[in-house]
Amino acid sequence: MKVHFHTEVEAPARRTMSLILEILPRLESRYRVTIPSLDVVVQDALDAPNGLATSFPYPLVEIRTASFDGADSGPTESWLRMVVTHELTHIVHIEQARGIYGAGRRVFGRAPFLFHDALQPTWFIEGLAVREETRGTAFGRGRHTFTKMLVDEAARSGQLGRLDQATLGLDLWPLGNAPYLFGEEFLAWLEGKFGEGAARDVALSHGRNLRPYFDSRTFREVTGIGLSVLWRDFARERNRTASASGDAIQPKLLTTRAVLQTAPRISPDGVWIAYTSRALDRMGEIRLMAKDGTSDHRLTWRLSGSALSWSRDGRFIVFDETNVVRKFESRSDLHRVNVATGRRERLTSGLRASDPDVGPTQADPSPIVFVQRFPDRTELRWLTPGGARRVLTTSTAGTEWSHPRFSPQGDAVVAARMVDGFLDLVLVDPSSGAVTELTHDRAVDAEPAWLDNETIVFRSDRENESFRLFMVNRDGTSLRRLSASPDNAFAPEPDAGTRSVFFAHYGAKGYDIARAPLAEGVAVGAFVDPFPIAQPEPEPYPGLSKPYSAVAALGPRFYTPFTEVHSDEWRLGLATAAVDPLFRVTYGLLASIGAETHKPNALGYVRYDRFLPSFTALARVDFSPSSFGVTRTTEGRLSMDLPLERSVLRSQTMNVTVRRRRETDSTASLDSGTAALIWQLDSTKTYPMSISPVDGFRIRGAATRELKALGSDLAFGKIIADARAYARLGSTVVALRLGGGWTYGPHVPGNAYSVGGLSSPALLDPVGDEPAVLRGFDAPDPRDVSRFGRKLAFGNLDWRIPLSHPQRGYRAFPFFVRHLRLTASLDSAVIGESTLDFRSARFGASIGLGADLFVGHRLPVTLQGGLGQGLNRDGRTVPWFSIGFPF
Repeated sequence: MKVHFHTEVEAPARRTMSLILEILPRLESRYRVTIPSLDVVVQDALDAPNGLATSFPYPLVEIRTASFDGADSGPTESWLRMVVTHELTHIVHIEQARGIYGAGRRVFGRAPFLFHDALQPTWFIEGLAVREETRGTAFGRGRHTFTKMLVDEAARSGQLGRLDQATLGLDLWPLGNAPYLFGEEFLAWLEGKFGEGAARDVALSHGRNLRPYFDSRTFREVTGIGLSVLWRDFARERNRTASASGDAIQPKLLTTRAVLQTAPRISPDGVWIAYTSRALDRMGEIRLMAKDGTSDHRLTWRLSGSALSWSRDGRFIVFDETNVVRKFESRSDLHRVNVATGRRERLTSGLRASDPDVGPTQADPSPIVFVQRFPDRTELRWLTPGGARRVLTTSTAGTEWSHPRFSPQGDAVVAARMVDGFLDLVLVDPSSGAVTELTHDRAVDAEPAWLDNETIVFRSDRENESFRLFMVNRDGTSLRRLSASPDNAFAPEPDAGTRSVFFAHYGAKGYDIARAPLAEGVAVGAFVDPFPIAQPEPEPYPGLSKPYSAVAALGPRFYTPFTEVHSDEWRLGLATAAVDPLFRVTYGLLASIGAETHKPNALGYVRYDRFLPSFTALARVDFSPSSFGVTRTTEGRLSMDLPLERSVLRSQTMNVTVRRRRETDSTASLDSGTAALIWQLDSTKTYPMSISPVDGFRIRGAATRELKALGSDLAFGKIIADARAYARLGSTVVALRLGGGWTYGPHVPGNAYSVGGLSSPALLDPVGDEPAVLRGFDAPDPRDVSRFGRKLAFGNLDWRIPLSHPQRGYRAFPFFVRHLRLTASLDSAVIGESTLDFRSARFGASIGLGADLFVGHRLPVTLQGGLGQGLNRDGRTVPWFSIGFPF
């Protein structure tokens, strides 16, 4: 077992090692499997909590030390304990291989087709991990009020009754939460009916079966009842329970977009409400609306985050969002936007700052209190008007702060603080940093806001297993609930002038901004703690560390047989590959023999990636049947990839490649030595309910040159430019592509470019490059010289129309239909020898249907097909089909 880490996260890495030594043996015993080796990467490059586990080509876990604050989905006594338990469950679950799969592993090693548990529905894989995470910790998502709320609302709406909706392919709300929370709640219900080990037994039973995918027999072997019947009974029972506990108080909704409309903040003059808006078909936004919900309009876009704060003069809104810094790190920073002009300004860079609140002075800029993230904790910090930063709190490892708010007089800051599973409200003295607890129990007390200088309104689940709004005095006395608070209330913003409270209200389709009367209710009794005792954290692993080496992980772990059709010849082969835990070195080896030529073919590649730049080397020997007998191809290639710019909004890359190739048959040989330079700028954007890229552009330029210095028999070069733009037209998308190809040099072949059918780019090849899309025309025939030339121009116009968003599958069958579209297209291309005669251009029109699918529960696939009609010259009606968009 190895834990790999950078120096700055050594402390969490040592804690992680100790947790693995405690947790893994228990899971191995429970799942009756022994993990042969384990590599764990602990990193802090991203300001987002998550973990990742894979069993191929060897058991590997990645853990981001940046933990959540507990206010979003619930507390945890230890983020590392929870995420380690969750990811190790994936490892012991997917490792299952009995019967024919176990025999296959003894022969072929860890071949990817021998991990059939990885092909189970995502709701089972993730739900099982959440069950173990809940069983192995004091909290876990299975005990969170957030989980109960989300699943109850799905049950009331009827969504929970559809088994296919608990999949990773779901683009509708609740997005990625569905497999985790729907799956966990179903498995918890299953264990309540059939015993504590029922979910585990289903996993073990499937590990013995030949069938790679789930069906009712897997569950019938354990419970005696098929999966579809079990899920139907679960959904009905949950619907009855949820309906019986439904909220009688219905708030007034000011928005109806759902998904995520949250964090309402009233302007200093009391006229506007600013809030964060996220939808499924556009970028996140900061929006403004009047208190009655009218005059709702966009102020600016927002990449991430939800917290907002008005400057005290009302001229600016300060917010946080996450973007890429230094090309490879994701960091949260503070920004502000001018309310009058919408102009944005960045206040920090790479500071890992979030949850800002502007101080009470009228100065510009006013002081800002915010949360700053560190590898093992967060702290409250202070940004002064001069730009200097001041420490406000000093906390122990594992402490998470959120939602600080200045008091109206500026003499105190209230915030939520999570320590060892206690998510409580505390008061912080801005001058000394002294902390005073206002609440102290294991209820979720979060998102505080000041009603006046003495009273705080906040969100809590301390009664009725639902999130409601409460009030407490700044000295911690007189805790009471708002009498008009509905269930599922978040992010309160009280308005003393109108005696109302604005907040985010959760429903089956997400969150909307709502309003309710601000009326004090009865005092609240002591919180009844339902959680088990938290397990003590083990001491950090004391062993010695040593420098990282990739070599130990690069031995072959598998040998996979494969078949392919190449040059109209069937081939049978064997492949292997490896990668080190930090993904610095990757290599692959393939060998095959042709059924017609009876000759061996081989390919090997290696990639070395230290981010800036990355190098890839490839070598191959290939024997292919041809009209002249057998063509032998030997090739060596070296590429360098250089990221010039990386951000959430756009990327810019450059690639340099050199290739040496020799083609030999019974009559002649051809040596090619090519140098290529490729540059691309991409600002295209897609969203969950997109049928295509919907905004932005993509520009690509490439130049090649055949060089005598590289052993080439040729002496010419090619230049290709390609520009694409995407724009919305109502609910549809218009996609425009323009491009061209040129050649230069003393000896340019007449067939450098060709046109017809779908594109078949061959940038490095001296002849036959087909970058254009020309539907309605057959693929180029070598006998038709009008289809070949030295110069090329092309254009395409697509009108992509959404037909429906089914978001449906069939039970647990590994096939999920996401989106359906209709595409109407116009294509054009002109090709020539020395000049382009646009009077000889070919034009085609086509109509096509497309679908976005999820295959095998995880693999996104876009299929397109239709009929093209050539409008002039040698055009005719031609069917076409593509995996992905034709352009």
